[in-house]
Amino acid sequence: MANRTDQESGLRSPTKRPEAALIATEERFRSVAESGVVAIAFFDASGAIRDANDAFLEMVGYTRDELRAGQVRWDRLTPPEWMQRTRDAVAKYQRTGRIDPYEKEYFRRNGERFWGLFAGRRVDSTGAGVAIVLDITDQKRAVETVERLVRQRTAERDALRLQLTQAEESERRRLARELHDQLGQELTALRLGLDEAARLATTAEGDDALTTRLSQLATLADRMTTGVRALALELHPPELYDVGLEAALETYVREWSDRYAIAAEITTTGLRERPVPPDVASAVYRIAQEALTNVVKHSGATHVSVIVDKPDGHVNLIVEDNGSGFDVEGTLARANAERRLGIAGMRERAALVGGSVTVESTPRRGTTVYVRLPA
Repeated sequence: MANRTDQESGLRSPTKRPEAALIATEERFRSVAESGVVAIAFFDASGAIRDANDAFLEMVGYTRDELRAGQVRWDRLTPPEWMQRTRDAVAKYQRTGRIDPYEKEYFRRNGERFWGLFAGRRVDSTGAGVAIVLDITDQKRAVETVERLVRQRTAERDALRLQLTQAEESERRRLARELHDQLGQELTALRLGLDEAARLATTAEGDDALTTRLSQLATLADRMTTGVRALALELHPPELYDVGLEAALETYVREWSDRYAIAAEITTTGLRERPVPPDVASAVYRIAQEALTNVVKHSGATHVSVIVDKPDGHVNLIVEDNGSGFDVEGTLARANAERRLGIAGMRERAALVGGSVTVESTPRRGTTVYVRLPA
């Protein structure tokens, strides 16, 4: 009996060991499947989902009993526009026994959609398989948000470039008008005056008349020189690039004040100790130009104050006048509707270097322009 028992035991033990190993493997797999780390589903050859872990059930909203009853199939979870992609994956699965990871949308039981990353493998000769599905909805939404922001920023950048091109064209037209209306008339007056001086020089009307006329022409020539210099400075301020922002602004404000007979003072702090990058210096200078141009055109001011300082990391520009003031929101709304620049142009210049422009104004109480640019 002992020998028979030992013999039977010896015959059974080789079989028990693989079975025990298989049971242990299945238990470990089941433990991973039920851990909820990933969604795992078991399906048969027809595509019916027969079992799944809790993570998958929570993801799709069905119960385990519904799965085991064969009520849930992959095509039931698939939106119509994804059916062809699913059929292609199934065809590959039937040929190779695997579905490489791919993304698609799924239906939850309540009709809500979600994005999933799917991968599958055949597990036996009947065609049954196991699938892993990861919910990547949040990641897809994050990517879509980034892409939308990129498109938005690109559109804003393109619009800004268009507006700046329009601004340059508008500035060229303005300078052309000034050259024609101001210098053109003065040149005509100069030519007529020279003709008259030549006539006086050949007549007996006396030296006094000639001297007076020549003095008038000299004054006219001086005024023309001043006008040409002002236009040249607006087009290309050499001091800005050769000496720096502080000197260029001081020169511009002084000559602007003389030209338009408006009292102006400028105060600068920290520009020499901490130089400003060229692109930021150019933005500060052009915005100051635009602000002072607006003072001449619209404010009726008798006094203007320009303040520039550079604390660590930023350049601040303040242009304040005692003019008539205006309704900021209403003016901006009209300017945007009519595609005019002015304040909008200042803001766009600031935005190009990552800065901002704020305007505060009240009718009959003056206007203050605040500019803050990174440096």
